[in-house]
Amino acid sequence: MKIICVISSMGGGGAERVMSWLLGRLVLGGHTVTLVTREPAASDFHPVDPSVRRYVQPQYRNILRSTPLTDTYNFVQWAANLRHISSVQRAQVVLSFMDDMNIFVSLAMCGVGVPVIVAERTFPQCSLLSKMKRRVRPFVYRYLADNVVGQTSSICNYMRDSWNLENVVVIPNAVHSDFKRTLNLDLSNKVVSTVGRLHSQKGQDVLLEAWALLGDLKSDWTLRIVGSGDELDSLKLRAAKLAIERSVRFVGQKKDVNTELEQASLFVLPSRVEGFPNALLEAMAMGCACIATDGVGACAELIESGVNGELVPVDDVEALAASMSRLMASQSLRQSYAARAVDVKEKFSSERVYRLWESLLIKVVGAK
Repeated sequence: MKIICVISSMGGGGAERVMSWLLGRLVLGGHTVTLVTREPAASDFHPVDPSVRRYVQPQYRNILRSTPLTDTYNFVQWAANLRHISSVQRAQVVLSFMDDMNIFVSLAMCGVGVPVIVAERTFPQCSLLSKMKRRVRPFVYRYLADNVVGQTSSICNYMRDSWNLENVVVIPNAVHSDFKRTLNLDLSNKVVSTVGRLHSQKGQDVLLEAWALLGDLKSDWTLRIVGSGDELDSLKLRAAKLAIERSVRFVGQKKDVNTELEQASLFVLPSRVEGFPNALLEAMAMGCACIATDGVGACAELIESGVNGELVPVDDVEALAASMSRLMASQSLRQSYAARAVDVKEKFSSERVYRLWESLLIKVVGAK
């Protein structure tokens, strides 16, 4: 197949990581792949397979201030370029990631005759789209997209029920094939880790508050917060106000998250919003004991509370502190959860998830 993949950038987010993996896996599967981004390769965080043809198609800007007229003009230019790329590459299918881009791509490819698959990468209700785009998204997906991919059954059920969509498919994230570790279920290291963009959606503020409640229990433990984002300064200030800065490390964004997870005995995902959290999936695959928030994205589909990890309510500082206290105090409990958590490696294997993507692409192309 000749496939065009579209995403705003190859930055450090979870969607970009999935796109990076999928590009390489499609190439390995013998497909011809073209990537279209708005941001240049110089800004890439995740790698792009060298066999992938790359087009950088920036957002058009007008020297005049943004108005409905100039915005429309800019979009028409962007859409014309995408249609031209599709023609030059003789695309058989276009795959778009992220809600904002999904709308643009679906509108741009309207009438071209090339099927479009759009992938939602978080829970739709938590989208940061403008009000207008939120209103038009269900109609765009219903009438212009050939298929809509959600990461979890709950996300897909929401789109079916609330948006009256029938063309919805569940494809979870994968434990990537390059994800390796000799499992160490000793879990004696007194390190708690969390991984994610430093943003209010990720709930690191709740984690800091819970950490402060642990008292002397945390005296010989370290909390490592992996990630970058706009909330860094406010989180550091909060840690200082809570007088916990000596036991908290803000380690920045890491390409090799595996190294961080290797030294962690406990992984915590305190998010308020998630789709299918790569960080939680990989921490489980690495044999960490894990705590995550209930009812957020795929957390409850990954963790069976009390069996292979623990779930706590969103924004519940006391419940999170109690769960952390329980696990930090018991190495045997951490080992018990971790031993079952590693089963995600088979359930969400790279090969199994890739086959879901490839089967969908083949089906959509064959239907045209």
